[in-house]
Amino acid sequence: PVALVTKLRDAEKFNQGFITVEYLSAALVDMKLHLAGETPIDARQFERDTLAALGMPQEMLQQTVQQTARETSTSSSPFLSSPR
Repeated sequence: PVALVTKLRDAEKFNQGFITVEYLSAALVDMKLHLAGETPIDARQFERDTLAALGMPQEMLQQTVQQTARETSTSSSPFLSSPR
């Protein structure tokens, strides 16, 4: 059925814009983090501030901060001081 194949192809592309923005925002935060050098930072606040300065949509801020909270809670980096 052609209609079903069309729906499946369209579903493949669903939300690709958001996924692209998510990927690029993570890359930009990562680059800025590397530029911070050995300065101790609060990872969650750093990410929030960086994404806000980039003008990221609120949905992106909420999603990436939650992701970072999960990832940094187990981080052993001496340069990240993540509040628990």
